[in-house]
Amino acid sequence: MLLVSADEVVVKLECLLQLFQKCLACCSECSISTERDGWFFYVTQKCQQCHYSRNWVSHPTDQIIRDPADNQEVRLHCSHAHARPASLRIHI
Repeated sequence: MLLVSADEVVVKLECLLQLFQKCLACCSECSISTERDGWFFYVTQKCQQCHYSRNWVSHPTDQIIRDPADNQEVRLHCSHAHARPASLRIHI
């Protein structure tokens, strides 16, 4: 993990996804799906055993606004650091 600023860190993707491998309800293995949209990264965890699921977003929802003209998500605080392969900038 690399500290980028007071409220941002860079996290290796494989380390982040390890947090979603086991179900929080029954400890079974889960299916994990990810989606990347520009600076945004989404993780969905689904347990096939007990059907528990959860979603995680790399940015707090209060920092995401929708442009009413085209219904597109826009990040309020944009960072211009160089992207690193297999790592994510996480805004906390």
